[in-house]
Amino acid sequence: VTITGALADQLGLKTFVGGEPGSPLAAIGFAYAAIDSLTLGATTLHRLPVAVAGSEPDDRGDEVVGRLGFEILRRFRFCIDPVERALWLEPLSPAGAPADTGRPAWVPAGAVTHRVPIVLRGTHLLIAYGRVNQGPERPSLLDVGGSGVAFAAPASTIAEAAITLDSTDVRTGTSAAGRVRYLGFPVARLCVAGACRDSLEGGYGTFPARLELNPNFRLAGIVSGGFLFRYRVGVDIARREVWLVER
Repeated sequence: VTITGALADQLGLKTFVGGEPGSPLAAIGFAYAAIDSLTLGATTLHRLPVAVAGSEPDDRGDEVVGRLGFEILRRFRFCIDPVERALWLEPLSPAGAPADTGRPAWVPAGAVTHRVPIVLRGTHLLIAYGRVNQGPERPSLLDVGGSGVAFAAPASTIAEAAITLDSTDVRTGTSAAGRVRYLGFPVARLCVAGACRDSLEGGYGTFPARLELNPNFRLAGIVSGGFLFRYRVGVDIARREVWLVER
């Protein structure tokens, strides 16, 4: 959980500055504290560490005073619907429980649902296999909270998909690092397991090189809002799967 300094002051929290002088953490400017409880709808969690940082507006211009991180969400089977601005939280099944055959509350009756196997890389990166155009299946990061283009890719993935870049198609967008410039390109078809969409937009120039060049686990792209916002996205870490529920 990350909260603003103003909210920490309002709650009377004692904060501790993170990172040694000159370290990357000190440059980020995070401080840390602990909260007694956090209530999300009918669910209350107790004694949680929080990071304290600056605030920023959401896409409607409203101030955001806190963010839920994956360390909270992974305690549940959860579903995010950015279009309806909804978050569902369900208890995880006990270890060793049989496969869940029931329909979650966030899956409408009759909806087409794709249950996608995932790998959890590190503490929070959701990895699934997918395909761009007629290219080979490759592992990609599912950026559940990201907006913008459907697919960001390095040059190797673009070449495998037989996509020709247009050097004049320069666009501007936003990322965690702020405003960025990238080349747009058309994606005829993008599939994540059995979930496929046509006529999407891709971006070249924003894909972090460390994700492709990592010798331990190479990623070939980032699937983001332009694709995922067309679904309700459910995540079940206990069973290592993502549910993509068609609208």
